[in-house]
Amino acid sequence: CLLEEFAPTEELWPWDVYNTALSMYLLKKGEWSIPKKDMTNNFSQRALDYIYGEVFDCKYMKKLWSKQISFVKIEYPLPAIKEGNTLTNWESECYGLIFFALLQNQHWDGALQLLATGYVGIHHILIGCVIVEDEINKGKAEKLLKEKLKRIQKALTDKAISITSYIYEADKKNKSQKEKKGTKTCTDCSADKKWSHAERLLLNHGYLRDAINTENVAYLESGPVKKILRKTFYGKEEVNRQTTLCFIALAAVHMIVLPLLMINMEARPLHWFFKKYKLHYMKVYIHMLGFLSLLVAYANMLLFDYRVDGITGTDYFIMLWMASFFVDETNQIIVAVIRGKWNDYSIDWWNLLDWLMIALYTTGMILKTGEGSGFQITSKLFLVVTFTALCTRLLHLTCMTEFLGRKMVINRKMIKDTSAFMIIITIIMLWYSVSFYALLYPNSDFSWKQMEKILRNGYWMLFGDLNIDATDLECTHNKTIYDRGILQRCPSDLGVYVTPYLKAFYGLLAVVLLLNLLIAMY
Repeated sequence: CLLEEFAPTEELWPWDVYNTALSMYLLKKGEWSIPKKDMTNNFSQRALDYIYGEVFDCKYMKKLWSKQISFVKIEYPLPAIKEGNTLTNWESECYGLIFFALLQNQHWDGALQLLATGYVGIHHILIGCVIVEDEINKGKAEKLLKEKLKRIQKALTDKAISITSYIYEADKKNKSQKEKKGTKTCTDCSADKKWSHAERLLLNHGYLRDAINTENVAYLESGPVKKILRKTFYGKEEVNRQTTLCFIALAAVHMIVLPLLMINMEARPLHWFFKKYKLHYMKVYIHMLGFLSLLVAYANMLLFDYRVDGITGTDYFIMLWMASFFVDETNQIIVAVIRGKWNDYSIDWWNLLDWLMIALYTTGMILKTGEGSGFQITSKLFLVVTFTALCTRLLHLTCMTEFLGRKMVINRKMIKDTSAFMIIITIIMLWYSVSFYALLYPNSDFSWKQMEKILRNGYWMLFGDLNIDATDLECTHNKTIYDRGILQRCPSDLGVYVTPYLKAFYGLLAVVLLLNLLIAMY
């Protein structure tokens, strides 16, 4: 029937069309039995038409992708299509897209049988896991079906892990054989420029990013993936106390060894230092220590060494650091433009924060040279905001550590989830503050100080400052006296009677209900 639909006459049934139609029929029925050795050619793109039951063109693909919840969530891109609805990368994505089609049409057995051939790559397996996750999260799915889907999801993850492990072990075996033969491997080269195949797959080909986007914790926490990442980051598969002490010692002698490495890095003892300092962890660790020294110097400048009549030694140290930041960011821009990645650089919030930090510090130091209290106050504010940006940058660096990185990711997600609650609490706080002040002190004069006083009561009540006795203090109805701040203004009789009940209701709604609901979320 499929052949008659897409090729009505027998003369139009070439072998590849017949082979594709029959293969997709067997996969849909879960009766695939063709061994991998006999799969010498890719299927034609008609395979997707046979599985979906419709012509897989651009319009249908957009409709299909928009209905897949996981694709929308992770912003999974559409496959590129040329003229005539021909997929651009069909040769490389053939089996992956067929795998997606089987999962989306709930041909679970066929998907597993195609997976067993070994032609489905890690990228499509990880994305396939979230397609299965969508089916699990559907409320109409029966309990037995959900259990089956969870087993399928685990099987997909295990397959991705086993492929990664096989590639990594093959790399280790290949390296070991070359060492026995006495040949020099890429990882032993003085430049240490090339990674193993497993490292390239995870980092350059984006499999690690796929696992993070799909939140596949089982894959990320698997032994092979952890070993590869530790090997890349620390230079060893396992990190112990001896490794930690070695890193601390290397950081301590960095300023002594660095001039020697600039002269000669090929000598036997210096080459060992060179390889260690090229490790990603050492780069981050030394950069973090330098950043920490900058923060200490900056805090010392703000607290104890801030002078308006000249530049101190601490200022020179900080300006040298800021100049290095400027040179580094300028170099990143040049590299981004040369490689055609300016858009990626320009939309990175951390790059924007770096430029903002440099601009704020420069503006603050320029204003510091001005005469008058206005220049000095503005300069101090700019320098304090710069210190805030520096602390934020240091927090970002801690994301690269295994110990603190997870906590920072959790905090970032918590802030994202909390934003909705913050909007609700802000609206309720605004309602209470305005109503409370309007009842107590009607017809007040507008000023920014008055606005701060109006919003202050509702805000601090969220943290337990009830200020119950605020209306019992000595006061006056004389406008001249309370405008001068000699005595506070007396509240209205209506406000004294109504506001305690308003405050009780606000405390129940905002403090007891919303804040405790926010705590319960985590």
